Amino acid sequence: MVTLRDVALAAGVSPAAASYALSGSSKVTEETAARVRKAAEELHYTGNLAAKALRQGKSGIIGVAVFELSREYPATLSYVISTQALKHGMQALIQQISYSTKQERAFLRSMSNQYSDGMILCSAGVPESEIAMLSKGRPAVILDDAAVTSYDTVLNPREDGMRTLIGHLFSTGKSDPLIIGAKPRTKKDAMAGASGNDRLLTGCYEGFADNGHRLAKSRIVPLQAWDIEVARLKAHELVEQHRIFDSAICATDTVALGFMRGLIECGVRVPEDVAVVGFDGINTARYGSPSLTTIEVDMEEIASRAVELLMNRINAPAEDADHTPQHVTVGYRLRVGESTVGRQ
Repeated sequence: MVTLRDVALAAGVSPAAASYALSGSSKVTEETAARVRKAAEELHYTGNLAAKALRQGKSGIIGVAVFELSREYPATLSYVISTQALKHGMQALIQQISYSTKQERAFLRSMSNQYSDGMILCSAGVPESEIAMLSKGRPAVILDDAAVTSYDTVLNPREDGMRTLIGHLFSTGKSDPLIIGAKPRTKKDAMAGASGNDRLLTGCYEGFADNGHRLAKSRIVPLQAWDIEVARLKAHELVEQHRIFDSAICATDTVALGFMRGLIECGVRVPEDVAVVGFDGINTARYGSPSLTTIEVDMEEIASRAVELLMNRINAPAEDADHTPQHVTVGYRLRVGESTVGRQ
């Protein structure tokens, strides 16, 4: 392990001078500081995080918890958050929690024990009071959970995005869609809720109403998981059951790609027989055959706003901090593909 003494030796200065240079102290000249920084970079010196945290009260580390890293959307989100963190001089530690409250609790304990300055969290359902206790009161930003009241949140545009998507679908002449991948809820229950599933369904119910249609709860088809193979098999099942529908509104792009593949394997033409739409805007959806119509969520905005909100909490003096939580919904755009309009 490279030590401060190694950096000092490589730069031709004393350990004390090297320490001053790396901490930004004016006790050394800029020429000396530049030489020390160059030596530290060449030796890949990271310093003692525990000592730094004790000395400065900050470690320069934020923890990021996402549900899974095997799917494109959360993997890309992790990448853009990490990139935004670097712009603020921070390192992001990424952890997969697999929709598990047990793993979320382990992540929170780990972050509190590793001198992290704060967290960006996709919560699996651990109560806010417990998040505060397990993380020892560290600042946090929660992603895509509208039920959160005591932390800053950054939300996907599920309601408005779904309304836009459904408006486009009906404009192509389709009139009998299924909702694939949502947990069935009545309109009243969905509109009273705040989960991602509730907001997705609220957008669907409102989108149908906007276009003079009524969404029956029986048209909502749940999946065991938002998994491409699960969705492919569900398409086979619905076709074999002779289920009647002319379009599929899928909870995610991953679900849409799997469902579309299953339809094609069953001899169903997309979009002539059944149109398919997704939600997320992952890059892979551009290259399907046919390419997928989807709502492209502004992932860069999710990352930049989440990191910005967190840094404001980390850097605010306790006596000056405004503790009123901020709730931000990011932008989106409709990306029309061949899965609804065919090859142009």
